[in-house]
Amino acid sequence: MLARLPASGAWIVLAAAACGGADPSAERGAYLVSVSVNGPGRLLSLPPGIDCPGTCAAAFASGSWVTLAAASVDDVSFVEWSRGCSGASGCGFTASNDVEVTARFERPEVVQKK
Repeated sequence: MLARLPASGAWIVLAAAACGGADPSAERGAYLVSVSVNGPGRLLSLPPGIDCPGTCAAAFASGSWVTLAAASVDDVSFVEWSRGCSGASGCGFTASNDVEVTARFERPEVVQKK
C-alpha cells in the first residue's frame, strides 16, 4: 500500500507486517519508483504512472520493464541520470526493487557579445 507523507509529499510503501500481516519482502507484487528532477525538465515513464514534476512516484508490477524518459523543455538540455540510472543515455530497468532516480537538466550558457 502506498501513502503520501503530508509534510514532504514523498511516497512511502506501508508494510503489511507492521499491521500483523505477511512480510511484504517475501512476495511483493509491485515496487516503488521515485524520481526527482534537477533543473527545468520533465520525466515520464512507460508504462505510464510518472509525469514529474507533478506525479513523481508510482508503483510498477514486479518483473515489469520500466523506461524513464527525460523531456527537455524550451531551450533546456538533458544532462545526465543519477542514483538508480547513470550516464546520459536511456534509463530502463526491471522492477525488482524500489528505485530512486534523478535527472539533471541545464540551460545552455548565454555568451554576451561585446
